[in-house]
This record gives sequence, C-alpha cells and structure tokens, in this order.
Amino acid sequence: MKTILLLLIFTISSAYCIGQDKEEEVITTDGCATYSGGEPAMTEYIKNNLKYPEYAQKMGIGGRVIIRFIVEMNGSVTNVELVRGIDPHCDNEALRVVNSMPKWVPCRPSLRPARCQFTMPVHFKLVDNDIPEGEENSEKLTGKISILKDE
Repeated sequence: MKTILLLLIFTISSAYCIGQDKEEEVITTDGCATYSGGEPAMTEYIKNNLKYPEYAQKMGIGGRVIIRFIVEMNGSVTNVELVRGIDPHCDNEALRVVNSMPKWVPCRPSLRPARCQFTMPVHFKLVDNDIPEGEENSEKLTGKISILKDE
C-alpha cells in the first residue's frame, strides 16, 4: 500500500536587496542575506517544522506555495506574504513556518547594510514511499542587491 509522505522542496528562488532610499540596483547575489547554515540548514529547519495539513493530504492537494518576505538589516524575517497559494490550509502552514524562522545572516553588500526581499517556493507533494529520496527538483538562488547611499 502506498504511504503518503511530505516531499518538501524548499529553496530560495530569488532575492532582491533593497535600501532605505532610492539607490542603484546591482544584479548579483554576492553579499545577500543567507540563512544561518546555508540552504541545507534551511531545508532541514523546514522539514522539521512544516506539517502537511491533514485536510490537504486527505483531499490530495499538493503543489507550490510562493512566499515573499524581507530579511531586515538585523537578520529578522518580516513582511511575510503569500504571493501564490494552492489551498488555504497549505498556504497558512507555509506562512506560519516562514514567520517562525530564526534570524538570518543579514545582507552586507560592499559592507553597507541593506534589507533583502526574498521570494521562495514551498512545495507540498504527496508521494509514494518507493520514490528514491533526493530526486526532487531544486531551484537556484538568484536575485538583485541594492546598495544604500552613504549618508
């Protein structure tokens, strides 16, 4: 008999660092905020904290929830919002987990502080237990950085 599992594919799909005032945008990910321990640690955090909603499992609901948030200059996660959802139960669970994330390593492009806006997918997928682990898709980190003006 097939077992229902949560296969979580969770990576940052884009980052956009912003300052307080109007500033020049630089297309790069160098110096952008990072999850403490990197993407493997973030994936582990999500695996340990995300709970596939029972209703969604029973109804066979799965897919990709897109979440956008800001990593502040002190590393805290703020302004968490749903960009695209699949079901209110899954959407709320993805929002809950991102809102509860510990502080990140803040963005310091060129040693100047900046706020970073991230957009990331959180995948909810029902799978058979005979699918080998690690065959999920991964998405690469991309984004933009804006540097604060000297004051």
